Amino acid sequence: RKANKSRIIDISDKARLGPINQLQTTLCWMFANIKQLLIAMLRAGQPLIHQSPAILAWKVTGGRLRGGYNGEAIAGLADIGTVPSEFWADTAWSRSLDTPENDARRTKWALEWTEAETGNLDQLYTLIDDGFTVGLGLDWWGHLICATDLDLADNGDILTDFDNSWGDWGDKGRGSLTPKKSRGDMMALRVIAAR
Repeated sequence: RKANKSRIIDISDKARLGPINQLQTTLCWMFANIKQLLIAMLRAGQPLIHQSPAILAWKVTGGRLRGGYNGEAIAGLADIGTVPSEFWADTAWSRSLDTPENDARRTKWALEWTEAETGNLDQLYTLIDDGFTVGLGLDWWGHLICATDLDLADNGDILTDFDNSWGDWGDKGRGSLTPKKSRGDMMALRVIAAR
């Protein structure tokens, strides 16, 4: 995939889908899964319309700004839906935005998702190789990221490439994890369609 520019990083760069930035919020769990959604939209040939992580987190948590989990975010994508970022900024946390107008803009997503066995690298690598992105919750980091691609280290180890939600952290918002650091809670996502 690297040679023919078909990796997730290449698809994202071509569409100018850079990092999305959670700023000082505790919403990495939602940002990583919105990033999965945006990448899946691109891969499905759908128009890229940025979706707000904050509105979905607001709805899932009942307006409480807190951390969360992969499963909550993915269930929210399917059951609650998202609103474009132009109507509710990515990190905005305000009851004044929770309006009937934004409810009317909500898109629910028909998803194909898979929950992998926590820490199972074979499952992680297979999911990524099969074209899924993976929301990867890392206890050692207290953080959830969007795993996108695989690469090889000079020593032959498989590296997990990921998009972070801290803006320009790392290399344009991206980094790589060693096998030891890649073990975590995993949910993979592909969009079938908006509904």
